[in-house]
Amino acid sequence: MIGGKVQTPAQTHCSEQTVRMNARARVLASVAVLCLAAGVSACERPRPFQAPKAGADAADPGYRAAPQVSGAVRGSGGGVTLSGRALPSSQLRMVTRSGARFEARADGSGAWTAELGPVSEPALYNLAEDAGGRTVSAEGLIAVLPGAPTAALLRAGSGAQVVQAVADKPIAIQAVDYDVSGATVVSGRTRAASPVRVMVDGQPPIEGASGPDGRFSLTLPKPLQPGLHRLQAQTPKDQAEAQVTLTPPAPPKGGAYQAQAESYGWRVDWITPGGGAQTTLLLAGG
Repeated sequence: MIGGKVQTPAQTHCSEQTVRMNARARVLASVAVLCLAAGVSACERPRPFQAPKAGADAADPGYRAAPQVSGAVRGSGGGVTLSGRALPSSQLRMVTRSGARFEARADGSGAWTAELGPVSEPALYNLAEDAGGRTVSAEGLIAVLPGAPTAALLRAGSGAQVVQAVADKPIAIQAVDYDVSGATVVSGRTRAASPVRVMVDGQPPIEGASGPDGRFSLTLPKPLQPGLHRLQAQTPKDQAEAQVTLTPPAPPKGGAYQAQAESYGWRVDWITPGGGAQTTLLLAGG
Protein backbone atom coordinates (compact mmCIF):
# COMPACT_ATOMS: atom_id res chain seq x y z
CA MET A 1 0.00 0.00 0.00
CA ILE A 2 1.30 3.45 -0.99
CA GLY A 3 -0.47 6.69 0.03
CA GLY A 4 -3.39 4.70 1.37
CA LYS A 5 -3.90 2.91 -1.93
CA VAL A 6 -3.53 -0.81 -2.49
CA GLN A 7 -1.06 -1.69 -5.29
CA THR A 8 -1.74 -4.34 -7.86
CA PRO A 9 0.88 -7.07 -8.35
CA ALA A 10 1.98 -5.39 -11.60
CA GLN A 11 2.44 -2.04 -9.80
CA THR A 12 4.42 -3.75 -7.06
CA HIS A 13 6.72 -5.37 -9.63
CA CYS A 14 7.31 -2.03 -11.39
CA SER A 15 8.14 -0.32 -8.10
CA GLU A 16 10.68 -3.01 -7.16
CA GLN A 17 12.28 -2.78 -10.62
CA THR A 18 12.51 1.01 -10.26
CA VAL A 19 14.26 0.63 -6.89
CA ARG A 20 16.78 -1.80 -8.36
CA MET A 21 17.49 0.49 -11.33
CA ASN A 22 18.01 3.46 -9.01
CA ALA A 23 20.38 1.42 -6.85
CA ARG A 24 22.34 0.34 -9.92
CA ALA A 25 22.55 3.92 -11.13
CA ARG A 26 23.98 4.98 -7.75
CA VAL A 27 26.63 2.21 -7.95
CA LEU A 28 27.66 3.22 -11.49
CA ALA A 29 27.89 6.83 -10.42
CA SER A 30 30.17 5.83 -7.53
CA VAL A 31 32.39 3.83 -9.92
CA ALA A 32 32.59 6.80 -12.27
CA VAL A 33 33.75 9.02 -9.42
CA LEU A 34 36.44 6.48 -8.49
CA CYS A 35 37.58 6.28 -12.12
CA LEU A 36 37.98 10.04 -12.30
CA ALA A 37 39.92 10.04 -9.07
CA ALA A 38 42.24 7.18 -10.13
CA GLY A 39 42.61 8.15 -13.77
CA VAL A 40 40.45 7.07 -16.69
CA SER A 41 42.89 4.45 -17.98
CA ALA A 42 42.68 2.49 -14.73
CA CYS A 43 38.99 1.76 -15.34
CA GLU A 44 39.02 1.05 -19.07
CA ARG A 45 38.11 -2.41 -20.26
CA PRO A 46 41.05 -4.66 -21.17
CA ARG A 47 41.86 -4.44 -24.88
CA PRO A 48 42.84 -7.46 -26.96
CA PHE A 49 46.52 -7.70 -27.81
CA GLN A 50 47.47 -6.11 -31.11
CA ALA A 51 50.75 -6.69 -32.89
CA PRO A 52 52.72 -3.49 -33.54
CA LYS A 53 52.10 -1.97 -36.93
CA ALA A 54 54.75 -2.14 -39.61
CA GLY A 55 57.32 0.55 -39.14
CA ALA A 56 56.67 0.86 -35.41
CA ASP A 57 60.33 0.16 -34.67
CA ALA A 58 61.43 2.85 -37.07
CA ALA A 59 59.35 5.35 -35.12
CA ASP A 60 61.30 4.45 -31.97
CA PRO A 61 64.13 7.00 -31.56
CA GLY A 62 66.35 4.19 -30.20
CA TYR A 63 65.76 1.88 -33.17
CA ARG A 64 68.72 1.05 -35.42
CA ALA A 65 68.21 -0.89 -38.66
CA ALA A 66 70.39 -4.00 -38.93
CA PRO A 67 73.01 -4.05 -41.70
CA GLN A 68 72.25 -6.17 -44.76
CA VAL A 69 74.31 -7.96 -47.38
CA SER A 70 72.71 -8.09 -50.82
CA GLY A 71 75.48 -8.76 -53.33
CA ALA A 72 78.47 -11.08 -53.73
CA VAL A 73 80.81 -11.03 -56.72
CA ARG A 74 83.81 -13.28 -57.33
CA GLY A 75 86.54 -11.68 -59.41
CA SER A 76 88.77 -13.34 -61.99
CA GLY A 77 91.53 -13.74 -59.41
CA GLY A 78 89.26 -15.45 -56.87
CA GLY A 79 88.70 -12.37 -54.76
CA VAL A 80 85.22 -11.85 -53.30
CA THR A 81 83.51 -8.48 -52.97
CA LEU A 82 80.42 -8.13 -50.80
CA SER A 83 77.98 -5.24 -50.88
CA GLY A 84 74.85 -4.22 -49.02
CA ARG A 85 72.98 -1.56 -47.08
CA ALA A 86 73.44 -0.06 -43.62
CA LEU A 87 72.79 3.17 -41.78
CA PRO A 88 74.27 6.09 -43.72
CA SER A 89 77.89 6.85 -42.80
CA SER A 90 78.03 3.96 -40.29
CA GLN A 91 81.20 1.98 -39.65
CA LEU A 92 80.91 -1.73 -40.49
CA ARG A 93 83.02 -4.69 -39.54
CA MET A 94 83.01 -8.39 -40.41
CA VAL A 95 84.61 -10.72 -37.88
CA THR A 96 85.07 -14.48 -37.74
CA ARG A 97 85.43 -16.64 -34.63
CA SER A 98 89.09 -17.09 -35.52
CA GLY A 99 89.65 -13.33 -35.47
CA ALA A 100 89.75 -12.53 -39.21
CA ARG A 101 88.46 -9.01 -39.63
CA PHE A 102 87.37 -6.72 -42.47
CA GLU A 103 86.07 -3.18 -42.18
CA ALA A 104 84.06 -0.89 -44.42
CA ARG A 105 82.12 2.35 -44.18
CA ALA A 106 78.68 3.04 -45.58
CA ASP A 107 78.36 6.11 -47.74
CA GLY A 108 75.84 8.90 -47.31
CA SER A 109 73.09 6.79 -48.88
CA GLY A 110 73.83 3.71 -46.75
CA ALA A 111 75.52 1.63 -49.47
CA TRP A 112 78.69 -0.27 -48.50
CA THR A 113 81.26 -2.51 -50.20
CA ALA A 114 83.88 -4.82 -48.68
CA GLU A 115 86.68 -6.45 -50.65
CA LEU A 116 87.70 -9.69 -48.94
CA GLY A 117 90.43 -10.73 -51.36
CA PRO A 118 90.93 -14.33 -52.57
CA VAL A 119 88.91 -16.92 -50.60
CA SER A 120 90.56 -20.34 -50.25
CA GLU A 121 88.58 -21.72 -47.30
CA PRO A 122 84.97 -21.37 -46.10
CA ALA A 123 84.43 -18.78 -43.38
CA LEU A 124 81.48 -17.51 -41.34
CA TYR A 125 81.37 -13.80 -40.54
CA ASN A 126 79.35 -11.73 -38.11
CA LEU A 127 78.42 -8.43 -39.75
CA ALA A 128 77.83 -5.46 -37.46
CA GLU A 129 77.50 -1.70 -37.76
CA ASP A 130 78.46 1.05 -35.33
CA ALA A 131 76.29 4.17 -35.44
CA GLY A 132 74.98 6.61 -32.88
CA GLY A 133 76.98 4.97 -30.10
CA ARG A 134 75.31 1.60 -30.66
CA THR A 135 76.39 -1.66 -32.29
CA VAL A 136 73.81 -3.61 -34.29
CA SER A 137 74.48 -7.04 -35.83
CA ALA A 138 72.96 -8.54 -38.97
CA GLU A 139 70.20 -11.11 -38.48
CA GLY A 140 72.45 -14.08 -39.31
CA LEU A 141 75.97 -15.21 -40.16
CA ILE A 142 77.50 -14.60 -43.59
CA ALA A 143 79.08 -17.71 -45.09
CA VAL A 144 81.74 -16.88 -47.69
CA LEU A 145 82.80 -19.88 -49.77
CA PRO A 146 85.62 -20.70 -52.20
CA GLY A 147 83.11 -22.14 -54.70
CA ALA A 148 79.55 -21.61 -55.89
CA PRO A 149 77.52 -20.19 -54.36
CA THR A 150 79.87 -17.40 -53.38
CA ALA A 151 78.09 -16.31 -50.18
CA ALA A 152 74.92 -16.90 -48.17
CA LEU A 153 73.23 -15.54 -45.08
CA LEU A 154 72.71 -18.37 -42.55
CA ARG A 155 69.71 -17.79 -40.28
CA ALA A 156 69.11 -19.73 -37.07
CA GLY A 157 65.81 -21.61 -37.13
CA SER A 158 65.02 -20.35 -40.62
CA GLY A 159 66.04 -20.71 -44.24
CA ALA A 160 69.35 -19.49 -45.63
CA GLN A 161 69.48 -16.73 -48.23
CA VAL A 162 71.99 -17.16 -51.04
CA VAL A 163 73.62 -13.82 -51.82
CA GLN A 164 74.11 -12.91 -55.46
CA ALA A 165 74.42 -9.72 -57.41
CA VAL A 166 71.66 -10.51 -59.93
CA ALA A 167 69.20 -13.42 -60.07
CA ASP A 168 70.00 -15.34 -63.28
CA LYS A 169 66.90 -17.59 -63.23
CA PRO A 170 63.17 -16.82 -62.94
CA ILE A 171 62.96 -19.32 -60.06
CA ALA A 172 65.53 -21.38 -58.18
CA ILE A 173 65.75 -23.59 -55.10
CA GLN A 174 68.82 -22.26 -53.33
CA ALA A 175 68.99 -23.77 -49.84
CA VAL A 176 67.68 -26.48 -47.53
CA ASP A 177 68.00 -26.11 -43.75
CA TYR A 178 67.26 -28.79 -41.15
CA ASP A 179 68.00 -29.67 -37.52
CA VAL A 180 68.38 -32.83 -35.46
CA SER A 181 64.60 -33.33 -35.29
CA GLY A 182 64.28 -33.31 -39.08
CA ALA A 183 62.42 -29.98 -39.20
CA THR A 184 63.17 -28.67 -42.68
CA VAL A 185 62.95 -25.34 -44.51
CA VAL A 186 63.24 -25.01 -48.30
CA SER A 187 64.35 -21.61 -49.58
CA GLY A 188 64.86 -19.95 -52.91
CA ARG A 189 64.19 -16.95 -55.07
CA THR A 190 61.71 -16.02 -57.79
CA ARG A 191 59.67 -13.05 -58.95
CA ALA A 192 58.67 -10.56 -56.28
CA ALA A 193 55.40 -11.16 -54.40
CA SER A 194 54.60 -14.34 -56.32
CA PRO A 195 52.63 -17.39 -55.10
CA VAL A 196 54.99 -20.32 -54.54
CA ARG A 197 54.37 -24.06 -54.18
CA VAL A 198 57.03 -26.46 -52.92
CA MET A 199 56.74 -30.24 -53.33
CA VAL A 200 58.99 -32.93 -51.87
CA ASP A 201 59.10 -36.42 -53.41
CA GLY A 202 55.79 -35.83 -55.17
CA GLN A 203 53.85 -35.24 -51.95
CA PRO A 204 51.06 -32.62 -51.72
CA PRO A 205 52.52 -29.13 -52.09
CA ILE A 206 53.23 -26.57 -49.41
CA GLU A 207 51.98 -23.16 -50.47
CA GLY A 208 53.37 -19.74 -49.68
CA ALA A 209 54.59 -16.60 -51.39
CA SER A 210 57.80 -14.76 -52.11
CA GLY A 211 58.54 -11.43 -50.49
CA PRO A 212 59.11 -8.02 -52.10
CA ASP A 213 62.69 -9.11 -52.85
CA GLY A 214 61.54 -12.38 -54.44
CA ARG A 215 62.86 -14.60 -51.65
CA PHE A 216 60.82 -17.43 -50.17
CA SER A 217 61.32 -19.87 -47.28
CA LEU A 218 58.72 -22.58 -46.70
CA THR A 219 58.74 -24.91 -43.70
CA LEU A 220 57.74 -28.50 -44.45
CA PRO A 221 54.77 -29.77 -42.39
CA LYS A 222 56.55 -33.00 -41.43
CA PRO A 223 60.17 -33.80 -40.55
CA LEU A 224 62.20 -34.93 -43.53
CA GLN A 225 63.95 -38.27 -43.06
CA PRO A 226 67.60 -38.85 -44.05
CA GLY A 227 68.11 -39.92 -47.64
CA LEU A 228 67.80 -38.65 -51.20
CA HIS A 229 64.93 -36.23 -51.84
CA ARG A 230 63.53 -34.56 -54.94
CA LEU A 231 62.46 -30.94 -54.51
CA GLN A 232 60.21 -28.94 -56.80
CA ALA A 233 59.26 -25.27 -56.62
CA GLN A 234 56.54 -23.73 -58.80
CA THR A 235 54.99 -20.36 -59.48
CA PRO A 236 52.18 -19.63 -61.95
CA LYS A 237 54.83 -19.00 -64.62
CA ASP A 238 57.98 -20.93 -63.70
CA GLN A 239 59.27 -24.06 -62.00
CA ALA A 240 62.55 -25.48 -60.72
CA GLU A 241 63.82 -28.83 -59.45
CA ALA A 242 66.69 -30.00 -57.29
CA GLN A 243 67.91 -33.14 -55.55
CA VAL A 244 69.58 -33.23 -52.16
CA THR A 245 70.72 -35.96 -49.80
CA LEU A 246 70.00 -35.38 -46.12
CA THR A 247 72.22 -36.96 -43.49
CA PRO A 248 71.95 -36.32 -39.73
CA PRO A 249 73.46 -32.98 -38.63
CA ALA A 250 77.09 -33.34 -37.60
CA PRO A 251 78.00 -30.99 -34.73
CA PRO A 252 81.26 -29.21 -35.58
CA LYS A 253 84.34 -30.63 -33.92
CA GLY A 254 86.50 -28.06 -32.19
CA GLY A 255 84.75 -25.05 -33.68
CA ALA A 256 81.53 -23.22 -34.39
CA TYR A 257 81.07 -24.68 -37.88
CA GLN A 258 82.40 -27.01 -40.51
CA ALA A 259 81.81 -26.80 -44.27
CA GLN A 260 82.45 -29.22 -47.07
CA ALA A 261 81.92 -29.22 -50.82
CA GLU A 262 79.20 -31.52 -52.17
CA SER A 263 77.99 -32.44 -55.65
CA TYR A 264 75.12 -29.95 -55.32
CA GLY A 265 77.17 -27.14 -53.75
CA TRP A 266 78.08 -26.82 -50.06
CA ARG A 267 77.04 -28.33 -46.77
CA VAL A 268 77.56 -26.24 -43.62
CA ASP A 269 77.06 -27.70 -40.14
CA TRP A 270 77.01 -24.89 -37.62
CA ILE A 271 76.09 -23.98 -34.06
CA THR A 272 73.37 -21.35 -33.79
CA PRO A 273 73.59 -18.49 -31.26
CA GLY A 274 71.11 -20.46 -29.12
CA GLY A 275 73.47 -23.45 -29.00
CA GLY A 276 71.53 -25.73 -31.37
CA ALA A 277 73.00 -27.69 -34.28
CA GLN A 278 71.73 -26.74 -37.74
CA THR A 279 72.69 -27.97 -41.18
CA THR A 280 72.46 -25.74 -44.24
CA LEU A 281 72.71 -27.14 -47.77
CA LEU A 282 73.59 -24.43 -50.31
CA LEU A 283 72.79 -25.36 -53.91
CA ALA A 284 75.20 -24.15 -56.56
CA GLY A 285 72.56 -24.63 -59.27
CA GLY A 286 70.44 -22.02 -57.57
